[in-house]
Amino acid sequence: MDWDPAPDPPRRGPDPEDCLPAPGARYIPAMSRHREAAASRLGALLSGGDHARARAEARRLLADPGATEADRQEAGAALASLRPEPGAVAVAAIGAALALAVVGWLLLGGR
Repeated sequence: MDWDPAPDPPRRGPDPEDCLPAPGARYIPAMSRHREAAASRLGALLSGGDHARARAEARRLLADPGATEADRQEAGAALASLRPEPGAVAVAAIGAALALAVVGWLLLGGR
């Protein structure tokens, strides 16, 4: 009586043969791909609305001694675009002060 074990489960992921470079393909070091991706990653974070991670990524790029000048300029522009408008901050502060004054006047019985 022969016992037939269960077949092997299907493999996940790509076939290892498909991961080999094509004959004559150029080698691109991982570091250059990382540097090219830094600016595009920053743009993707901004367009996706993730401003906290975009700010952190821009600060990391500015602190990175190996970052290119173009990456530094883009990081600086991203930080500048995330800075609130001074006029909007002033209007918000005036509105908050006015609201506190009205609440204080109503609570103190100044009807």
